Amino acid sequence: MKRSLVGLDRDGTINKDSGHFGKSDLWYKELEIYPGVAEGIKLLNEKNIYVVVITNQAGVARGYFDCERVKEINKEIDKRFRKNGAKIDEWYFCPYVNKEYFLKRDLPVNDSWILPNNEGRKPKIGMLKEACRDLGLKLEETNIFVIGDKQSDVQTGVNAGGRGYLVDMKNHPEEFLNICKEINLK
Repeated sequence: MKRSLVGLDRDGTINKDSGHFGKSDLWYKELEIYPGVAEGIKLLNEKNIYVVVITNQAGVARGYFDCERVKEINKEIDKRFRKNGAKIDEWYFCPYVNKEYFLKRDLPVNDSWILPNNEGRKPKIGMLKEACRDLGLKLEETNIFVIGDKQSDVQTGVNAGGRGYLVDMKNHPEEFLNICKEINLK
């Protein structure tokens, strides 16, 4: 039987996002996890489905915060999940960007965070490949599901040979739990 892995986007899927969450030094007061997320993760945990977070963090490249801030936020979210009996197996983030994205939008970016042919940034599947390697799985032998609030999240699931789910957590947070229930049936 094939193992399953669910990749979750962070900002806008797990927690409310006002744009580059973590810019404020008071991020911990602003951190709000969407209702039903911990419950959905617990359902996946109970079926022995691996759950990882895969998140693009362009705010690092734009100088809004550093990698340590991303790790602090991940650690706090993890702590809150564990209090509710939900477990994330691994956390992955990509602080690197492709220069073209920023040039098209005339946005400032720190050149040290530009990575040509960046395989980690969604919709590419580098973070999923890393998760499979870390968890002792083979990507091509794993049922892959990605849940996120952007089309790039959906495309990541498809690019990995799996399925992507688009959620609108602001207006329909119940979608997350329903998707987790659906994945449990597969």
